[in-house]
Amino acid sequence: MAALGRVSIEPFPGVIVSGFYHNERERNGIEGFNPQRLLGNVEVNDPQSDRFKVNAQMVWADDGGNVGTNLGPTIYVPGTYNGTDAVNAVTYGMRNGPSTSIPRFHQARGYEFWGYYRLPFAEKMRLFSRYYIMKPNKDTTAGDIQSILVGVSYDFTKYFSVALDYTLLKETVLGSDIGATTGVPGQIINTGGLVACPCGRTVDYDNQIFGVKVLVAF
Repeated sequence: MAALGRVSIEPFPGVIVSGFYHNERERNGIEGFNPQRLLGNVEVNDPQSDRFKVNAQMVWADDGGNVGTNLGPTIYVPGTYNGTDAVNAVTYGMRNGPSTSIPRFHQARGYEFWGYYRLPFAEKMRLFSRYYIMKPNKDTTAGDIQSILVGVSYDFTKYFSVALDYTLLKETVLGSDIGATTGVPGQIINTGGLVACPCGRTVDYDNQIFGVKVLVAF
């Protein structure tokens, strides 16, 4: 049982405000697993010449309070899919939702800002940028994502564009502090050698990504 809806309005030419909401009261016959999503969006653009476009988004997400409780039957996941054992099936027993015992999204918050500007002296070229931050669970930093992207694109035709971009991406994942009470039992990080690396409860990764993108429009 679920309901969802979206509303968009354009109070002024070039200004669009929209909202989306999704509420799922029951999933697979289990009450309490109550995924909810709320999205707000504001866009400002140049409707005449497409000189620029800027956009701001906010998302809120929550999977309900009973995710992880002992409400469901035992689930046997084949080795191809369980992500922990390449050969044998793994039992995820008596858990409603993720096996971590906490919701995938627990009072999650996310924000995004992006935009582009078409160069006056080269109408087919655009400078663009995007900032994105997501906190999936308010009670832990694990899963936090922060991304900054900048780039330039060129419109060969109305239907074909190519872009070069650079991204700084920071991710926080669960780690393991082997033998310490602050660690995550059973989790290790392989450094590529024979010895696993004991780490703290969470580990931050800073990534730099160079990208080439192709857009084909119809």
